[in-house]
Amino acid sequence: MFERFGAWTKENFVKLHESAYPHSSNSTKTSFFQTLKRIESIYGKPIEELDLIFLKDPNKLFQNIKESKYTDNTLTTTFTSILKMLKILDAPLSHYNNYVKVLSQHTKELIKKKRNFVASQDLPTWSQLQDFYFNYLPKDDFVAQRNYLLVGFFLLNPPVRISNYTRFKLLLNDEVPNDNNNYLMIIDKGVFLIFNKFRTSHIQGQRILEIKDEFLKQYIQAYLETYKIKNNQYILTKNEINNKALGQNDLNEILYTETLSIFGYSFTTQDLRTIYLRETFAEDASIREKIEIADIMGYKDYNNIFV
Repeated sequence: MFERFGAWTKENFVKLHESAYPHSSNSTKTSFFQTLKRIESIYGKPIEELDLIFLKDPNKLFQNIKESKYTDNTLTTTFTSILKMLKILDAPLSHYNNYVKVLSQHTKELIKKKRNFVASQDLPTWSQLQDFYFNYLPKDDFVAQRNYLLVGFFLLNPPVRISNYTRFKLLLNDEVPNDNNNYLMIIDKGVFLIFNKFRTSHIQGQRILEIKDEFLKQYIQAYLETYKIKNNQYILTKNEINNKALGQNDLNEILYTETLSIFGYSFTTQDLRTIYLRETFAEDASIREKIEIADIMGYKDYNNIFV
């Protein structure tokens, strides 16, 4: 069916994707490329040595992804990119629809699973999540310590959107650049999160959030010292040698898997934001206080959450 593409490399397919979708965003292009790298990882071979086996049987592809321990969100992203690939290669409609059916069934099961979990009303309280976090001991290596820190940013502060922690640098003075980076600012007055670039920054402008939790401040200091992170360097990176910032998809993956390790259940950013808001807004807080919290968390329409 796809014989003439059998020896193509992932770079060849990336160029074809860019040609077919010239106006796609950088994040879409990156997602497509990451899918091809993921396929190589799953099958243990370069794309050009796979004879496009992943385009032949959607059920086998689905099973291989599941067995590779990728999250449900990653599975969905992978199948979405594969569907694009099938379109580009002009696959028969019946074959394309077979992949659509597998993805559709997975999506339905995912929605059902999430609804059942929420309906059970067994969601832990925010303080319970924090207790789990404090009592969890991460492994003594960079990746484990980095992942634990990311969860701490969500649990020990109001949980902003995960994109706030992309391009996230250390700043050791109070001269905050007005650029596209976000910062962890450590000065004599305290420790602060400086958000220049986030989903609603074009409306709300720069946001500054003080970190008040003493445990988190001490952990941050130990992390920075242990891994020798210097001023203007990225904090959340792939490894301790490469100072390249992790992207949003990477951070989502880390949060999803690390919360499973800590709490025994995977939480997305939205899950944590929902629990936090549900508990915070149930308290006897003034409207002004609620608006301030919503503002920090990046909501632009307060009516959607004051329910």
